[in-house]
Amino acid sequence: MKLQHLLSFFLALSLSGLQAQTQCTDDCVWPGDANNDGIANVFDLLPIGVNIGEQGYPRFDASSEWVPQQAIDWEQTSPDGINYKHFDSDGDGYITLADMNVVNANYSAINNGSIVQTSDVPQDMPTFALIFDTEEINFNPDSPEDLVVTAGLYVAEPLQPIYDLHGLAMQLQYPQDLALPHTISFAPATSSFFGEEGEIYMQEEEIAQYNRMEVAFTRTDGTGKTGNGRIADIEFIVIGDIIGGRAEQEVDYYVHINDLKLIDKKGNYIQVDILNPNPHFTIIKENTTDTNNPSTTNSLSIIPNPATDLIWIEGLSANAEWSLYDMQGRNILHNSQNQIDVAALPRGVYLLQIKHEGGTEVHKVVLQ
Repeated sequence: MKLQHLLSFFLALSLSGLQAQTQCTDDCVWPGDANNDGIANVFDLLPIGVNIGEQGYPRFDASSEWVPQQAIDWEQTSPDGINYKHFDSDGDGYITLADMNVVNANYSAINNGSIVQTSDVPQDMPTFALIFDTEEINFNPDSPEDLVVTAGLYVAEPLQPIYDLHGLAMQLQYPQDLALPHTISFAPATSSFFGEEGEIYMQEEEIAQYNRMEVAFTRTDGTGKTGNGRIADIEFIVIGDIIGGRAEQEVDYYVHINDLKLIDKKGNYIQVDILNPNPHFTIIKENTTDTNNPSTTNSLSIIPNPATDLIWIEGLSANAEWSLYDMQGRNILHNSQNQIDVAALPRGVYLLQIKHEGGTEVHKVVLQ
């Protein structure tokens, strides 16, 4: 390290030590909130990913705790006016992958005092789309318990590619009455111009209480990629018991792109035209059964599902009995009636085991 850098380093330590004695009130670093918008989430991974390898002044007595921390301004500032000290989440003076771990540790923590900063970068607007690989799926009593539907995230078009793409982050709202927690997952697409799994840092988080997935993909080598096409795969698991408990013959599964940010290799945000912010596929219910398997002709229906107060077991025979289990395997209720009072139970996912003349069935039940 050059003498000038050494002097700057020790000066920073001395000044930070003096500042640490007073409460931080101006342009504080909240560890994990790299873009200084007041919350730690996937969007903070983008500026960290762009600037991996940069270095500046460490914070005196730095921690990853979600408290405002005094920090000396670095010499570098992002295109949208954020000082690089905010990207150094752990405060060691270096921007590395470890700073992304602090984002994860403080995920969804909120600082109501920060100001959202945005930047308008003039350039041609490439397109962005979430496209399901199928528009319709069929569901009947012979269908698998879980139906899998796939989709892709697509960026730009051949005649209008995206330039120097370094990362993207987005929020995806899913339907509360059709999707259970942990039934949606993301992965980098294979053979993508943006890069494959080993070249990309990906983080996905689910905010189940708000029916929302949050995901970020960022390169970590400081380069941007130019091109177009599918850059990520999404898998949706549709629970058969939920579809079977609905009265409609056709059920539309809508998702909504709440927020989307793309960033280039210089840290500029890229504006895109979202082709359809509310993509969907349709589930078509059929009544056919497998005549070679007589047990399926006696299959029972759980109505409604999801439920709030009462559940009915449609088709329950006189000699049948059932047990309701929570996801830890504890027997919560046991009876032989075709009506179940669930009003007093905590909201969540349960397993309903039914023993009847045709055999034993297990249904997933959602209380909301």
